[in-house]
Amino acid sequence: MGEPDPTSAAARKGRTGTPLPRGWLDLLHGKAGAGGRIDTSAPLVLLDDARSDGLFLFRDPMAVLQASQPGEIAPLLDAARRALADGHYVAGYLTYEARLAFNPARKPLHAAGAGSPLAWFGIFPAPRRVAATAFPTGKTHNTLDLRPCWTFDDYARAAEQALEFIRAGDVYQINLTFQNRLELTDPWGRYRLLRGAQRAGWGGLVHTGSDLFLSFSPELFFAIEPQGRIVARPMKGTARRHDDCRLDGAAAAALQKSVKDRAENLMIVDLLRNDIGRVARAGSVAVPRLFEVETYPTVHQLTSTITAMLSEGRDVFDLMAAAFPCGSVTGAPKMRAMEIISELESGPRGLYTGSIGFAGPDGTSGFNLAIRTIACKGTATEATMGLGSAVVADSQPMGEWSECLMKGAFLEGGFA
Repeated sequence: MGEPDPTSAAARKGRTGTPLPRGWLDLLHGKAGAGGRIDTSAPLVLLDDARSDGLFLFRDPMAVLQASQPGEIAPLLDAARRALADGHYVAGYLTYEARLAFNPARKPLHAAGAGSPLAWFGIFPAPRRVAATAFPTGKTHNTLDLRPCWTFDDYARAAEQALEFIRAGDVYQINLTFQNRLELTDPWGRYRLLRGAQRAGWGGLVHTGSDLFLSFSPELFFAIEPQGRIVARPMKGTARRHDDCRLDGAAAAALQKSVKDRAENLMIVDLLRNDIGRVARAGSVAVPRLFEVETYPTVHQLTSTITAMLSEGRDVFDLMAAAFPCGSVTGAPKMRAMEIISELESGPRGLYTGSIGFAGPDGTSGFNLAIRTIACKGTATEATMGLGSAVVADSQPMGEWSECLMKGAFLEGGFA
């Protein structure tokens, strides 16, 4: 694939000239009623564009759809389609292990985990826009101590195995991840604080009535805009921020020019182009923006943008089946990468690297990539969060390990 010049006018504006979605705010603005309360005892989905206080609350579900086995996901999606046809919204999540519903021949070494649905969606009325002050206030004063479930030696062994697969020609890239534990005694209050520390456009919160998931994701998996325009924005490439403005600018410039990071990013762009092309109108897949640097409070991220037009007769769940899980959290080639991930990683990922999002009765939808996402089980105070990075031919285990921990650094800002 030829590389568009990221400094060109076409790259800056997008090939169609249409503004690209910046976050949930752009997708849901004008569709939500004003005002709403956050009831922490009932199921809800909150979609949060923290860069502009665009908080959209789905509450009071008319029904809840969940799947515990891969074979239950197709009926769940059919029920969701019927709800959309009846004029309702659906909002919720799919775990990484839900991939088995879309790739049934690829068996995992890890189940989803006892009592954890592979997918959970509520059928909701239209969302309500709420203020950040609607969050419960708690007494959150401690910093979060992130404790990796792997030692560096554990990670290095898995990374070296991934490099062996790459050298053998099995794959070009493996997204290697591991879980981390943290104590979270006030998740609602913590979310209120951390959303400001991460300033993510694709964050959110899902409360199933028992489990609670806090997502501070900067990454869009895909959106479907009016008239069926698809937008995907994969991230691959990370650099640490610096307090010194000159050093910080140099770090962003180095990331944008990095041969390694551009190669990682381009692999995933090609992968997603192919996935989206399975349900897109012929000839409509384009890459209007390539290798753009997005800046967050603790990191710079290298991001590219893919656009397409959804084929007539296709919908959000057809796109989900074609593209899930997002290639930026698997590697390339995707199918073989997922097999190797099952061999190398020590347990299920759960919602981490799955997706949170919504679909509306007008055909629009948006789903994030559930990274920077904390999972809280029931009333337990110990939560988990996954971290990962892309291993490629010239990766060094210590460098990749450091990148993983860098991505968790936003937790340090979430205290009062």
